[in-house]
This record gives sequence, structure tokens and C-alpha cells, in this order.
Amino acid sequence: MPGEGRTRRLDREARNVAKAAWHRAFRAPERVGVQVTPVHFSSGLPRVGELAKRPEWWKAKSGLPGLSIDLEAQLDALGSACVPFQGEYRGLDLCEVNYLVLEVLPRLAEGVIVSFHDICLPYDDARNFLRSLVFPLETTLVRAFLINNAAFEVIASLSLLHYERREALAAIFPDCSPSR
Repeated sequence: MPGEGRTRRLDREARNVAKAAWHRAFRAPERVGVQVTPVHFSSGLPRVGELAKRPEWWKAKSGLPGLSIDLEAQLDALGSACVPFQGEYRGLDLCEVNYLVLEVLPRLAEGVIVSFHDICLPYDDARNFLRSLVFPLETTLVRAFLINNAAFEVIASLSLLHYERREALAAIFPDCSPSR
């Protein structure tokens, strides 16, 4: 049909202009620390309203399939290796968890110890995430990295120990009184 190619080209140009405008609009509030994103099935951001209606989707503990985790060995490791150095511990202040997990971890020499915080095992999300405006994906990403990955060992998952061995954890760290 005559002019059809021109119409498609104009449609594509209009879509490109609209997309460029959306990206400019997206970046503007980012300057003050706010991101406005569309709801999309591939987004890492949860639909909090939907999840509030369906707690069965997120409240259950995971069986952690594909992960080999020995909780008793973790308690032993905490008692012998970590406690003497509590006062010296400093975490790496980086927010690029994707880069760390996907690029740095696979290149580390054997024996290097890595620490992540905000890991919510045996859950996928923090227990208070419905009241939060921040939805970290560290647990999901680190858990996916560890599944069937014999090259890495979980020395201590404090969250998992908190939920599964609370009394034993309190015996090692008597000054710690975490909330449920």
C-alpha cells in the first residue's frame, strides 16, 4: 500500500520521541532520590498492594532447595572465628550488589570471606517489607548465586540462625536481642 513505509517510519519516530521523553521524566525525580517505574512483570519491585492481599505468597519460609547449609557448623564458626573480631568488623559500603555478585564473586580467590547484609533467609523478603519503601533484592540474588554452587560456602547466615537457632545464637551473642 502506498505510503505504508512512511507511516511505519513516523510511528517508530513517535515511539522513539515518547520513549526519550519518558526517560527524561524518569531521570528528573531520580536526582532527589526517587524512582518512578511502571508496574511490569519483570520488575524487581513488588506490587505491595497485591502482596498485602496474598500473604501466602511471601510469608512462608523457604526450604532453600539447592543450598547446602549446616546451621550447627555456622554456630561453631561464629563462636570461634567471628566473635573475637566483632569490634573490627567493617562492611563494604557499596550499593552495586549485582556487580558484586555477578562480576566480583566469581573471580575471588579460594578462601576469601565475603559478608552481605540484608539477607533475609529463610525468607525471600524482610518481614516488614510491606511497610517499607525500599525493596532490596540482595537475598534473591545471593540465594540464586549460591544454589548448587559448591565453590562457595555459607559460613554464617545470621538471619537463618535467628529464625532457626535463636537460643544458640543468643548464647554466642548475649548482648544481642533481635526483634522477631
